[in-house]
Amino acid sequence: MELNGELCFPDADREGTMSYDLWYSSRPSCKEVPTEACWWMYYWQDEMFRCQKELRLWKQFRDNQQLLRELRPDRVTEEETERRRYPQDPDVTASLKKVRDWQEYQGFIQRVINKTKRLMDDRRRAVEVIRRGDPGAVSNTSGKRWGSEDDYFLMEKIISDLEWFPVAEKRLEWAKQQLQAVLAECAASLEGRPTSRRLMEERSELEAKRVFSNLVETGGKPSRPIRPLPDSSKREHADQHLHACCHWEGEYSQFEEEWRAWKKFLDYRQKTEAENKTEAQPEGGHSAKTTTQIELWKDYRAYQQLEVDNAEHWVEFW
Repeated sequence: MELNGELCFPDADREGTMSYDLWYSSRPSCKEVPTEACWWMYYWQDEMFRCQKELRLWKQFRDNQQLLRELRPDRVTEEETERRRYPQDPDVTASLKKVRDWQEYQGFIQRVINKTKRLMDDRRRAVEVIRRGDPGAVSNTSGKRWGSEDDYFLMEKIISDLEWFPVAEKRLEWAKQQLQAVLAECAASLEGRPTSRRLMEERSELEAKRVFSNLVETGGKPSRPIRPLPDSSKREHADQHLHACCHWEGEYSQFEEEWRAWKKFLDYRQKTEAENKTEAQPEGGHSAKTTTQIELWKDYRAYQQLEVDNAEHWVEFW
């Protein structure tokens, strides 16, 4: 519609008609009937906030990478070895690093999501204790003691986190989908260099098989066997190198996700065993206990049931 000769958007302030993302920022509002200029101003403000958040998240990821290098000297050694693996072909090394960075970025987002879930569980338990009238609840993550006056604050944080989760999950899926674009960019940089492309294929295959072996060797059971690359004569793709890299990166992503879930269980199991030993320390010496595969999977079933119970607690909580 027109107002005083200028295009206006009377419905532009309604939810969903403007670019808005809980991951980024709260949307500005216009008290008057928004004009075309006003609408575009809001649109570019949203874009600015989005880009700022994107940059901040990427910087946090880079800072996290640097911190891991400082805390784990073996990680630096691995990176040095990777750089020296193909001294005659630095472009292959650069391409492999770009792919690894993107894989680590996905893992970084996943860790942020997992940490927020743990904080939410902690806050939910605190609210339940407060509402039962107990003297106070102690945070499992920070050690802080919550009181009755914190009920509203905790609920506000829980609701905020629940609104953030769908956006965070969407962000993680987007990062996974972008991996193919990264691979395509790397493949284009090695165009016309069959030896370099073959080296990258071999490294991608090695990484996929390595994470599969890690899962098996620690007692995990992969959802399926690792799939071999289809015979080159049967491929119907214009860029066979890109297809091969996408195949092995798909295998890597599948089993890396399963490995991460299995490792989460192993970390939980190790923590639980350490707590049990602290609570009931034997008086005399004791022999080391060897865990059988059956015992490991019994513990895993119990862990899965604990996850189900936790989900049911959330349903009851609301």
